[in-house]
Amino acid sequence: MPSHPIVRAVGGVLFLASVAAAAGAGCGPGRWARTEGATPTEGGEGATEPAEEDDLLGRLFADSPLGELELRAIFPRRDLATVDRSAYRLAVAACLFGFPVAVSYAGTWKAIYDEGNPDRVPFNTMVHMSELAGPEDTAVPAPNNDTMYSSASLDLTTEPVVLSVPAVGARYYSFQLIDAYSSTFGYVGTRATGSEAGSYVIAGPGWEGEAPEGLAVLRSPTPLVWLLGRTLVDGPDDLPALRAVQEQYRLQTLSEHTGQAAPPRVELPFVPPPSLEGADEIDFYRLMGYAMRVNPPLPRDMFLASSFRRIGFGGDWTFDPARLTERELNALRFAAQDAKEFVKALTESGAATVNGWSREIPGMGSFGVNYILRAAVAVKGLGANTAEEACYPTANVDGQGNPMSGTDAYELRFPAGRMPPAQAFWSLTIYDFDTYLLVDNPIDRYSIGDRTDGLVFGEDGSLTIRLQREPPESDGVNWLPAPAGRFYVVLRIYVPDEEYLSGAYEIPGIERLP
Repeated sequence: MPSHPIVRAVGGVLFLASVAAAAGAGCGPGRWARTEGATPTEGGEGATEPAEEDDLLGRLFADSPLGELELRAIFPRRDLATVDRSAYRLAVAACLFGFPVAVSYAGTWKAIYDEGNPDRVPFNTMVHMSELAGPEDTAVPAPNNDTMYSSASLDLTTEPVVLSVPAVGARYYSFQLIDAYSSTFGYVGTRATGSEAGSYVIAGPGWEGEAPEGLAVLRSPTPLVWLLGRTLVDGPDDLPALRAVQEQYRLQTLSEHTGQAAPPRVELPFVPPPSLEGADEIDFYRLMGYAMRVNPPLPRDMFLASSFRRIGFGGDWTFDPARLTERELNALRFAAQDAKEFVKALTESGAATVNGWSREIPGMGSFGVNYILRAAVAVKGLGANTAEEACYPTANVDGQGNPMSGTDAYELRFPAGRMPPAQAFWSLTIYDFDTYLLVDNPIDRYSIGDRTDGLVFGEDGSLTIRLQREPPESDGVNWLPAPAGRFYVVLRIYVPDEEYLSGAYEIPGIERLP
């Protein structure tokens, strides 16, 4: 998944700091061009807990990928003699609920307000990635060479923002609109709105005005929005044409777009987030409170969020640890540690596979009340597309379930008429298993797909891709160079058709060669 200042600038995130993909360094100079659980053990004081906390966590887990498991199978058993057990359960829910908005807040502050950030830009200002990714790019996990990212942090508290796009012809593009809790609420682009030029009003939850005639309104449930654009690029020779398209993307406030007087400025209550690197776990709740004060919970989330007021969150969502007893504070510290381990285990466990491929979980990108999936995806990196826009099945094992390594050679064969069912484009990218990064190779090829020059098809119309470390001994082989050690692959399918979305299409297994 992509990263952007609001993701990469987070640095260490407290209760998920051990998962490196959740954070990273700021944007490197020159890369961006600016244009306008288990139930705790019995015993100890406070062992009796209200039934409503059981029901609360039951609802939290009801729609999760692990909803059928009992809490006691998820969270570690602890001696809670010095811990308020009711506070523990509420704090577990708070950590799982609050991680995406906390990450978003910390990154937005870094991207917009941090004077020490050389890539700092104002709200409502679009920046563009303008160079193809390579092995030297280490800030973004699992980068791709298919699309170039455009990105902006939008502030909709004062007035809406207007996104204007040019006619792009046959070139695929999309702008994904992501709220502060990491859910996608809309798209502008090839699939969603077509390839013609147009302007679109992006409005916050409190806006009651009228859009200019003919302009569609996309309404965000939160005042802050991450606008994430992807524009197709066909290799290095296509970069000048790609940049010409990017230069025509435009963001304006509604008053700028219409030429009217701007309304009085509404200032956001942003404060510097606490430094979470090596900090006390309590600082995560402070960060979460700051984030929820700027982006109040959605009405659908209030059944859960309002309960957090019993563990130190005030009416404006500011967190005040002075309101809690020492036993309650201990509970919050344990909960942060345990939630970290739970989400880490979830992200590392992998989904059920078919022919060695793990497919996306239903609800990806537009999470609703599936807070567990939302937190797990945020660990890997905010910005997951919804399935109708793009899918990213992955494989780190071959078709027989054995881990793949550069010590062996493999083939992936698509029969004639059974290519990946993409209405826009598809590609296969290979990554180092441990670093999630591209690996240097002698032909500078990091992905292969339907736009790759010189693809060789079999006489029967099939397509075979060879994955191996060393160059093939014969010509006419579609070679995707592999790392020396373990690796995994991502099959990107942009605008998948109904056969894929329904599950009817099965990706062939990757076969190890003798």
